[in-house]
Amino acid sequence: MKKVSAILLCLVLAVSLAACGTDDAALKARYDEGYKAGAEDGKKAGAEEGRKAGYDEGYAAGKTEGYAAGKQDGLKEGSPSGTSGRKYARFSGSFTASVGTLIPDYYALPGNSVAVVHFFQDGPFLLRFNEDMTGKLTEGLAYVFEFQPFEVQIPDDEQYPDFKDYMNYISVTSFRLAEEGEMGMQSKTPDVEISVK
Repeated sequence: MKKVSAILLCLVLAVSLAACGTDDAALKARYDEGYKAGAEDGKKAGAEEGRKAGYDEGYAAGKTEGYAAGKQDGLKEGSPSGTSGRKYARFSGSFTASVGTLIPDYYALPGNSVAVVHFFQDGPFLLRFNEDMTGKLTEGLAYVFEFQPFEVQIPDDEQYPDFKDYMNYISVTSFRLAEEGEMGMQSKTPDVEISVK
């Protein structure tokens, strides 16, 4: 039985080795097929690079023309240098906000307070005070805060600057409890003036 198994195993091995023979014609056909596929992929990649280069050139030309047109518009508006200048927003007046939480400022200004406040139906922001407000402000109540006017430079494309974006510039000078006509939809909002200098 062992002899039959050994002979059978040798026979299977011999047949499998004979099947692995190389047929030059078949091998050459597979090589040619792979070469042609690679060449097609190369042509596609080259065409894509050509399209991208054309796009880049067109984009650069359009950008240059757009810049020149914008400069001409600036000259037409009467600007002496051909540019429209820097854009500024000046905030003044007062605003109504509800106090959410009072936090002692242990890090930046020890002994002072930071209040988490929010406008009517709006997200919270921080309001810094130059003194300890514990006991002076009550959490959950709406107050009218008056602040020192300030001016900040804003991006040229910004038309409606958000007061909360400039909370580090807000210096509260006084506050009082909001009256009935100063809360909700009738809340006081800061005055904003936009200028170009």
